[in-house]
Amino acid sequence: MKIWFNRNFSSIAFILETLQKNPAVTTLFSHTHAVEHQKFADSFIYEPEHSDDYLGFCLEVCQQHQVNVFYPWRHFARLYPHRKQFAELGVKVVFPCSDADFHTIDNKAAFYRHLLEKNIGVNLPLFAAANTKAEFIQQYQSLRANTHRLCMKPSVSIYAAGFKVIHDEADYDPWKALIHGHDKYAVAYQQLLHLLPEVFFREMMLLDFLPGDEYSHDILCHDGKVIAGTIRQKHHAHDKYQLLIENPEIGRMSALLVAEFKLSGFINIQYRDDKNGVPFVLEINPRISGGFPKITLAGIDYVNLFVKMLANQEITATELQQDFGVKVASETRYISC
Repeated sequence: MKIWFNRNFSSIAFILETLQKNPAVTTLFSHTHAVEHQKFADSFIYEPEHSDDYLGFCLEVCQQHQVNVFYPWRHFARLYPHRKQFAELGVKVVFPCSDADFHTIDNKAAFYRHLLEKNIGVNLPLFAAANTKAEFIQQYQSLRANTHRLCMKPSVSIYAAGFKVIHDEADYDPWKALIHGHDKYAVAYQQLLHLLPEVFFREMMLLDFLPGDEYSHDILCHDGKVIAGTIRQKHHAHDKYQLLIENPEIGRMSALLVAEFKLSGFINIQYRDDKNGVPFVLEINPRISGGFPKITLAGIDYVNLFVKMLANQEITATELQQDFGVKVASETRYISC
């Protein structure tokens, strides 16, 4: 089986390295420039910098390199409407989700509204979206009456870009916070009012700030069904390590989300506890997470389960057994590319 992985997030290095040990698989990896982990692939090719005819490039690569399975991340939403052309070449393409669902998931406000409208049984924080300063102030005052603290983030962003916890306490000193650097994600409400433009170039969300632990649920799934998953608990008091745990409530919600968006491949869902220890959905990342290599330390061989999934082979209960309570380092050896 020949699997092609195009430009992806950093943990693709772990997958390529693991597949080196599987004699039934050869790998092709592509990137717009040379990267260190291309050495883990059996073959490496360059991708075009620009995406003017990325579909044509992908179809040509599949033919020339006799690809059996294509697992795209870069531009997968653009490729999805043309999936029939890949099928005609005999290539199985693992799309994380449809193009329409990706655009919903990628916009956090649209994602939350979708879950509410469809009455999907998951816990969602209080939220609102604003496109102007006037809307922001109005939404802030309305939500603030029902919660202890609010935070903000752009509706579309990654890597916590634009995320801020808003402080409106009378004794909060933004100058001291800046000097001492206690919290790079903090901003004073009055300070924020001076910064906000009258009209935003990007929609901003206001959300109930959840003060509890954060959870990252890394999942292997196929066509809306969870095959296996491991939860990493990021305890706010333990910044040096994470715990690999079992959490039935998170498992229940993840199964609903995977089914709703018919997710496939490696995906990641983020949660955070409220003050009472109840987990709430933050977001779905329809891709391999940066912390993915850590979850294999619980005992599940996720990469080779992925290969068995592609080959439609039976996965046994023994292969899904894992140990909980394992401590894993917070940092990762793989850097972003």
